[in-house]
Amino acid sequence: MKEKKFNKVLTVLLILVAISIVIIIGFYGYDVINRVMIKSNADHMIDEFNNHVDEVNVGPNEPDEEESNSDDSDSESESESGNKSSRNRNSDDEDYYEINYDGYNIVGKIKIPKTGIEYPILDEASVSSMQLSVGIIYGPGLNRIGNTVIMGHNYRNGTFFSDNDKLSNGDVIYITNSSGRRRRYIVYNKYVTDPSDFDYAVRDTAGKREITLSSCTDDSQNRIIIWAREA
Repeated sequence: MKEKKFNKVLTVLLILVAISIVIIIGFYGYDVINRVMIKSNADHMIDEFNNHVDEVNVGPNEPDEEESNSDDSDSESESESGNKSSRNRNSDDEDYYEINYDGYNIVGKIKIPKTGIEYPILDEASVSSMQLSVGIIYGPGLNRIGNTVIMGHNYRNGTFFSDNDKLSNGDVIYITNSSGRRRRYIVYNKYVTDPSDFDYAVRDTAGKREITLSSCTDDSQNRIIIWAREA
């Protein structure tokens, strides 16, 4: 009798272990698939953005400002794909066009060498748009005077702004607007705040170009805020 009970208990335990293994494999499998899909969509949007930049930028060829700044490890002295051809530099901070992708406008792209990400920036940060990429929630626009806030999910899998907690003062962020003009920003402030705090968005930049990156903490209870200023 005891042996039968033991066998039943053992069988139940084995079933529970098997179910747990399937759940764990399914979770990590979903995570991998989700990461691959996000990267694939982002790469496609980046290609679309770069192609449009190449088509629009015509005029005298001049180097970007950051070509003379080679103090970061990512060797960002090379120009963007659109900068390799000729470019109209008379109004290079104006948005010449918007690229539509899946119902959202791509207004630029962000590259962070420290965390190894490069994503298109959408013109809004809604529940649905942030499934595709990062988006603007406040500000005058990319590379314009003032503070532009860019929000992205923290999926804790390396996509979007998952690794923003690894950024430190002095790290470099590159923002390219839809005219193809890329500007270099340096992180100078980082902190955690609650979701109701929006003071970081409306701060006075004293006539400087600044960006703010916003993402959730790992527990989704608070926000990681990154301030960066053009350099």
